[in-house]
Amino acid sequence: MYSDAKTSGGSVRGRVEQPSVLLVDDDADAAHTLSSILRQDHYRVVLARSAEEASRAATENTYDVALIELALAEVDGLELLAQIRKHSPTTSCIVLTGYASLESAVAALRRGASDYLVKPCVIEDLKQTLRQAIERRRLTLLAAQREQQLKELNDRLEERVLARTCELMEANQRLAEANAAKDRFLATLSHELRTPLTPLRAGIDLLRERLGESEWRPILDAMQRNLAQEARLIDDLLDIARITAGKLSLDKRAVLLHECLRNAVETIEPRAAAKKQILRVEARDAFPPLLADPVRLQQVVANLLDNAVKFAPSEGVIRLTAWLAEGQVFLEVLDGGPGIDPEHLPRVFEPFWQADRSSRRMHGGTGLGMAIAREIALLHDGELRVRNAKSGSGACFTFRFPLVRAELRQANAPSIALPPPLKILLVDDSVDTVQVLSWLLASKGLRIREVNGVSQALDAARSETPDVIITDIGMPGQDGYDLLRLLRADERLRDIPVIAATGYVGSREQEQMAEAGFSATLSKPFDLIELFAALERVGSSTKA
Repeated sequence: MYSDAKTSGGSVRGRVEQPSVLLVDDDADAAHTLSSILRQDHYRVVLARSAEEASRAATENTYDVALIELALAEVDGLELLAQIRKHSPTTSCIVLTGYASLESAVAALRRGASDYLVKPCVIEDLKQTLRQAIERRRLTLLAAQREQQLKELNDRLEERVLARTCELMEANQRLAEANAAKDRFLATLSHELRTPLTPLRAGIDLLRERLGESEWRPILDAMQRNLAQEARLIDDLLDIARITAGKLSLDKRAVLLHECLRNAVETIEPRAAAKKQILRVEARDAFPPLLADPVRLQQVVANLLDNAVKFAPSEGVIRLTAWLAEGQVFLEVLDGGPGIDPEHLPRVFEPFWQADRSSRRMHGGTGLGMAIAREIALLHDGELRVRNAKSGSGACFTFRFPLVRAELRQANAPSIALPPPLKILLVDDSVDTVQVLSWLLASKGLRIREVNGVSQALDAARSETPDVIITDIGMPGQDGYDLLRLLRADERLRDIPVIAATGYVGSREQEQMAEAGFSATLSKPFDLIELFAALERVGSSTKA
């Protein structure tokens, strides 16, 4: 009988044991002769002279081959063949009979016999048949062993895959929870940082109206510039957090490039004026409407101009140039300053990096503007590069992105004329915000009622129906979404326009507010024009 086989180098090797044969024959002389011959060839022979002995031997041990005489005195040899196959299915059964017939041969093969020999047979033929039967059994056992090993290996692999899949699912769940936590953190941080700026901006606008052209104007201008700078710093911090989390995205639509450039220049102009710098804009080509994100496009230009204002000398000239070439849009800002140390050029777009990190540094800022600008350029399938201009005329930043034409829908120019007298209900948990906004709107002839929570807002709206509700989103207990839902569920109040004034300024939050059914949204800190434009839109629809 062959032991477990092992493979090495692609061939099968095995340690050969003495093959075993169960010889079943009730003819004592024939059985003795055959067993002697087989033992001389080193077979281990067990002789069974009856069906009972054969069944017991097959039950107690396993044999390589069973040689079975069909013509037994006590039992049908075919029945014994079936019993041996049942007790030892791996044993090769060979019929060796002196009473041969075609019917018995067919019946034996159907019962599981591997071969059929007729007495008297040639001994060498018998030996050859035995060797073939043993080899077939060895190969069968080896195949079964390999199949079992493969099954066990497959089971272990499935267990490992299942365990690893569970680990990955848990890791994905943790990552999803971490991303959700980051989203919540960014939204909360945006709200908490922007909300205090709203009463400041509204207060400055109110003071401008009350004081007019007076000696206080320079102070108000300084306050306005610093408030705008604070808002930009908050935007930068939130944007770099979105970039790190992979959350920064674009809202592409038809854009007029000259309007983006003008808005960016107007944003930076007060800071440039404080240093008596001149901003010169040159458009060398006529630009068609472009498919881009107007807010982000303006942000890139504003960041580049803001950087130029820092490093350009007082009373210097900052040049913004735009042109088309080879299907690309090029925007270039030249600051006319001292330029950038060549060793520092590769690091200009690294977040938080600044050439001068000492407490005596001449230029402020967080070191985020250029990193954010480059990321926005990449999102537009473009690039942002920096070099030192020739002839020592300062650092030159070039923003390039593909020219993708867009169809521009005509829109009427916005008006800020209010349809008074509107009744406005202000809802915000920030007492300062509702108070200053209330003063500002009252100065425009509007009737204002202010509350600090959802339940108070519902009571106020039921006691006197407002024309418009302006509500904060993030409030303790119940938020702006709860207020909108409760208003829409009230038959008397369901048609009141509701404006969301919030510090949650991400595109996802804006989409969520629009889907919820807010009539308009305002991002804190908003200015008078934005506020009045929103009021006019919803107020006009109310009066209609």
